[in-house]
Amino acid sequence: MCSRSSLAYTAIVGSRQLPPSAQGAVREAVGRVLADPRAGIVTGGAMGADHFAIRALIEFGQCRRGLIVTPWQGFEGFPYLIRQEIRRFAASGGHIEWGLVPTTATPGSPGSGTNRAQVVAGLFGRNRRIIERACAVIAFRHGVCNGTNYTIQHAIERGVPVTVVDGPFASGGGRVPLPQIQMPLFQHPAPA
Repeated sequence: MCSRSSLAYTAIVGSRQLPPSAQGAVREAVGRVLADPRAGIVTGGAMGADHFAIRALIEFGQCRRGLIVTPWQGFEGFPYLIRQEIRRFAASGGHIEWGLVPTTATPGSPGSGTNRAQVVAGLFGRNRRIIERACAVIAFRHGVCNGTNYTIQHAIERGVPVTVVDGPFASGGGRVPLPQIQMPLFQHPAPA
């Protein structure tokens, strides 16, 4: 089911190990989606594909058409290496849907009182929430992709169209060809 917001969201999801050479393919996918003024991007705020999608929204000056769905209660839950970029996204009009996992529960936080199972449950819950808001999914896979594969499966179960861009991606920075994206651009959601 598509989002009930004024934008028809496409989810950009994928491997956290997605190499920098795939950044251009993610940027191109974001650009294709944003070519429709009724469209937006929803992603999860992790390293890899999520990060590249957020960066593209910032570069295109289209943060207001972006939504980050996170399991965390605050910015400190995001990976340290991209935290400032996510703050810039939010300061530029980007939307963040916060979760319930305390930021002290991030992996490696001593004495958090939250166990690994709670963190993992929060991450998979975030993936389900992303799909609940999406009209289509573009998934970039590279290496081990348990979360990405779970998200793809959840989208299929909900009848959300999925385009998969499989790695491995070259490490030399060459252009990664993007397949024909199968998206309903767009059956705009009816006003709520």
